[in-house]
Amino acid sequence: MANGGWLAAAAAAGVVSCALPGAALAGRWDFTPSVTVSETYTDNVGLAGGSARTPSSAAPGGGESKSDFITAVTPAISVRGSGTRLVLNADYSLSRRMYLHQTDRNEFRHALTGKGVAELWERVFFFDADATISDQLTESRALRSESPANVTENRTRTTSVQAGPRFLHHFGTFANTESKITYGKVFTNTGDQASAVNLNSVGTASDSTTLTESFVMSSGRDFTRVLWAFSTEDSKTSYEGTRPSSRSRNARADLTFVLNRHISLLGGIGWERIEDDTLDEQPSGLIWNAGTRLTPGRRTSFQINYNERFDSNFVSFEGTYIITSRTQLSVSYSESIETPQQRLQRDLSFIGVDEFGQIIDTRTGLPFDPTSSPFGLQEGTSRVKNYRANLTGSRGRNGFGLSIYQSERETDATDETESTIGGNLSWSRTLTTRTSGSVGLNYYSIEYQPEDRTDDNISANVGLTYHLSPDADLSFIVYYTRRDSTDQGFDSTERSATVSLRKVF
Repeated sequence: MANGGWLAAAAAAGVVSCALPGAALAGRWDFTPSVTVSETYTDNVGLAGGSARTPSSAAPGGGESKSDFITAVTPAISVRGSGTRLVLNADYSLSRRMYLHQTDRNEFRHALTGKGVAELWERVFFFDADATISDQLTESRALRSESPANVTENRTRTTSVQAGPRFLHHFGTFANTESKITYGKVFTNTGDQASAVNLNSVGTASDSTTLTESFVMSSGRDFTRVLWAFSTEDSKTSYEGTRPSSRSRNARADLTFVLNRHISLLGGIGWERIEDDTLDEQPSGLIWNAGTRLTPGRRTSFQINYNERFDSNFVSFEGTYIITSRTQLSVSYSESIETPQQRLQRDLSFIGVDEFGQIIDTRTGLPFDPTSSPFGLQEGTSRVKNYRANLTGSRGRNGFGLSIYQSERETDATDETESTIGGNLSWSRTLTTRTSGSVGLNYYSIEYQPEDRTDDNISANVGLTYHLSPDADLSFIVYYTRRDSTDQGFDSTERSATVSLRKVF
């Protein structure tokens, strides 16, 4: 077959695959370019506040609700590569959004999720790189749209990247070591922010640069009943503007005593110091934990620990139950001290790819979403508590996901506390050989202190997709978003509908 015919056949399949030259790149590389054209109608383009209880003119956004049409043209490319020495998975899109009436809102939007690993010296020297570009929520107190087509001023264009070398060394079967140096950078572009965005916060998170050095030595194959590990980490973050830099250092030793194949005892002791001027109390001193790991069967794993850390005591846990080969339940609870920039950097470490080539969050098994945090991108260091339960799976022609979560963020610099509890449900079904449908429902309630305000948020969507051909889809989706607040000026409702055509080349 001539080259032109081969490329045409590959394009018809939606994938261009090739073996790239060089030992490092040799392997399978799939490039999937596409273009999506969509038209969206929204009845509240600027999310003017107010509802039947409160006139829009009295709301923070001011003015009356205005409808508009939004045209979007979005070229995109997905790369899935697995070579001898290089693995790369990335999704990138560039969208041009054009408003029929409010043309001052016209903009370009970038979106990227990518992860790469290069093996420079076989089994010894690696170079890791991760990156995301996303529109992060600026302030949870301000109004926002749940429709992906109508991202309002309450969003901050954010780029998060981290990269660095990683060294592995094996002392025979006695011990293994891993040494890493990671350079991280978070860029924020607030653009023109509505006056309602920065309500009580100390401002949007500034650009930051983080340098982290870590070392781990763990037991090798010689140890089967008593497993051990020693680790150190030193991380320093510098911020643009007047905020002073922060630093976190810790060293710890951990032991695992395997009683039998079902029960293990866990314990650890160490030292930490966090230097951050935005904290009322800066943790410094002894840290320790004690707990157990239970594996009653091949499908079940659960770990629970009692912790003394961050100048507080708390119980953390994580567990997984594999119900079927395609259905899994996971639960977790953790506490931490972090900035929004550190959260974004941490999330990069959990980018993964499932068996279908979809980029996922390895903590949940769900599609990776860098904007999933319910909290805004406000400046300052916070004490954060997170509980989450996820059920994901598929059965026959149905796919489903259920998440329940509870989070709390306390920011010393502003004396603000945000507590949220909620859940979301998604369901999809293949209706015919050419048609599929989806339903999504999301509810969460956020309580703000000290203003003693509570917002109840609900959103729902229903979608239908018709496969025109193996490489072209026509979709229609309807969104409904509503916020009811004890401060009635922040009530808001939006209805939108989007029709889109996606073509894969």
